[in-house]
Amino acid sequence: MLAFLAGSLSLTFMPWLPSFYCIPLLLILAVACLMTGSNVRLAGVFLLGFLYIFSRAELVLSKNLDRSIEGKTLVVSGVVSSLPEKRRHSIRFEFDINHVTDSKGYGHHSPGKVRLNWYNTPVEVAPGQTWRLSLRLKRPWGFQNPGGFDYESWLFQQRIRATGYVVNDDQNRLINDSWLISIDSYRHLLRQQIADSLNSVNEMPMLVALGLGDRSLIKSKDYQTLINTGTSHLLAISGLHIGLVSILVYIVSLPLFKRVGHILNRIPAQYLAATAAIIAATLYALLAGLSVSTQRALVMTVAFWLCLFGSRFHAASTVFCYAMLAVLLIDPFSLLSPAFWLSFGAVAILLFGMSARIRPMSVWWRWGRPQYLVAVGLLPVLLFSFKQYAVTGMLANLVAIPWISFAVVPLVLFGLCLLPVAIIPATCLLKVAAFNISLLWPTLELLERLEYSVWHGPSPSYLQLLIALVGVVIILLPRGLPGRWVGWIWLLPLLSPVHARPAEGVAWFTLLDVGQGLSAVIQTRDHVLIYDTGGRFSPTFDAGTAVLVPFLKSRGLHHIDKVILSHGDNDHIGGTPALLEFSDVGEILTSEPGRIDIPDTTSCRRGDSWQWNGIRFRLLHPGNTMSYKSNNKSCVLMVMVGQKKLLLTGDIEIEAESELLEIYNNQLDAGVMTAPHHGSKTSSSSEFIQAVNPGLVLFSVGYHNRFNFPNEDIIRRYNNLGSEILNTARNGAILLELRQNKITVTEYRQQSRRFWHTEM
Repeated sequence: MLAFLAGSLSLTFMPWLPSFYCIPLLLILAVACLMTGSNVRLAGVFLLGFLYIFSRAELVLSKNLDRSIEGKTLVVSGVVSSLPEKRRHSIRFEFDINHVTDSKGYGHHSPGKVRLNWYNTPVEVAPGQTWRLSLRLKRPWGFQNPGGFDYESWLFQQRIRATGYVVNDDQNRLINDSWLISIDSYRHLLRQQIADSLNSVNEMPMLVALGLGDRSLIKSKDYQTLINTGTSHLLAISGLHIGLVSILVYIVSLPLFKRVGHILNRIPAQYLAATAAIIAATLYALLAGLSVSTQRALVMTVAFWLCLFGSRFHAASTVFCYAMLAVLLIDPFSLLSPAFWLSFGAVAILLFGMSARIRPMSVWWRWGRPQYLVAVGLLPVLLFSFKQYAVTGMLANLVAIPWISFAVVPLVLFGLCLLPVAIIPATCLLKVAAFNISLLWPTLELLERLEYSVWHGPSPSYLQLLIALVGVVIILLPRGLPGRWVGWIWLLPLLSPVHARPAEGVAWFTLLDVGQGLSAVIQTRDHVLIYDTGGRFSPTFDAGTAVLVPFLKSRGLHHIDKVILSHGDNDHIGGTPALLEFSDVGEILTSEPGRIDIPDTTSCRRGDSWQWNGIRFRLLHPGNTMSYKSNNKSCVLMVMVGQKKLLLTGDIEIEAESELLEIYNNQLDAGVMTAPHHGSKTSSSSEFIQAVNPGLVLFSVGYHNRFNFPNEDIIRRYNNLGSEILNTARNGAILLELRQNKITVTEYRQQSRRFWHTEM
């Protein structure tokens, strides 16, 4: 199993898939290894794992959206294949496309499953419906930043090969509404009934999550409480819930089958009860949408009951390995999900920490020790995956797990069973379940409010992760073995990491990939400056939460000395609330304090300057008297590292550029410049860029943005000047190391590339 897992995992680190012509050779080599009578067979199993995930990856990538139709209006037909997520002004859903034609009627290769938004639509979308729609699609694309979420990886795991939106026109029409035959249709119906019955109950979204595995309705504040207390797994259909349902069905059905005497002559009652338990667990897993954790739980449960059928003892580790193999065969790309490692990691830790021990008959051993094992054992994986750890998680789970498992989940399941046939009793059961959640919630909020409830750490390296895992194994060894305290020493590199910092006189500049917006971080040896914070795209999604804060976590940066908000447009200040909530911020400068709802801001003024660790900073704009509109009021910052200069221009346009030329004339030259106003045609005048004469120009733009930034004429101007051009849509985050006589450039998208990432 480990050899197969390692072979599968090895492919996920590759920036490109190997040539298809290598496959026959590797297959022959794998067969040759398997036919030997020695440990060389493990190499054959390794190659089989590699080849299996490679074949599945090729199958998924073969459905990539054709570049020639990206961003164009298409007419498609297909089927709604997921539970729609209702938002304030839109509906989001997955759509399996059967047929694609462009505006001229030419057919094109179908990308298969796509993820769509339908804005301002009065129609009801339900799973299983067949629609004819006008769409605009683009290939999978997501922000690429250190410490950030890899959205393209998630899309690949879900087999989604394009994203887009529905164009509201006369082409859109429902073709077939016979949607009552799929499991997602039944889930959708139940969700509607729960929402209608419990519309005024605050805990309704959590009941939907517990019963149907759909967490899209949970408010972001409530979900953050669950994350900060380490209890978010309770609202996934976990192994605990699947196992609980299975055991309850077995206990209830066993006496019933024992009474059926004429069947017992051939089939033991235990087998029939176990079959009923498997069926119940499978139905619950299907109802929950078969997530990775649900698949793992279902496979483990089925493996347990099948061992009972075999009437023989199977080691727990053997059952564990069979379950992992089954999950990998069903969905090899679950390897890319933290849920896979957390799910199997938790089970492995419990097996290691609870098996082959003298078991005291105490409450601590039965309930407290498992929480301790998971809390310590998953620490490295949680820090590696999420850069934070819920310190109060063990205490929260000691209370929440039994309460949710025995006081909430059974009521939710019985309520769901009754809901289609007896609404009143079902509603009563669901309301009691909601009341029980409300009793638990103050405890979780109290634990969340504790001063050190969440510990944030930088992203550990693979070496630090490996060292920490060795430490965990040592700590969780049986109590009779000496030297277990040494394990905590192995955890020190993870718990007390040495943060990388620039040397004296060196500056690190990172232009983050925030889509259509701007955010940059400048770090000296002892200080940090943030220039703009990106945009706020919706009430639940902003660049601060999605990009800036994860980047700061990955660098171990919690104190920000200075924040410059160039001006008041949303795409430059939308991430500020998330930044202020996460970080201790010293001073905030802006050119438009009236447009920014933040107290204690200071106006940025021409001539202000300071020096950190040998790095000089100088504000060039705006002046004391400004009659310009918002864009031309942008704070312009010059950063000087010896003879090397970096110019941050915000959204200034030709008017402000002319003023800078008039005031500074020959003092504007800089080796690196962020393009004014994202490369719009109202900026980057020929005179200005000749005065700056940048060797490197950085554009912060969104992929296929609706403004078509950067403008082609502007790109041509910089090309004619001989400037090198990088943009965040193509290159991801752009990292510079500025020394007195050298500038080193790193393109994060290229550095972190994996085979599922889309090429521009």
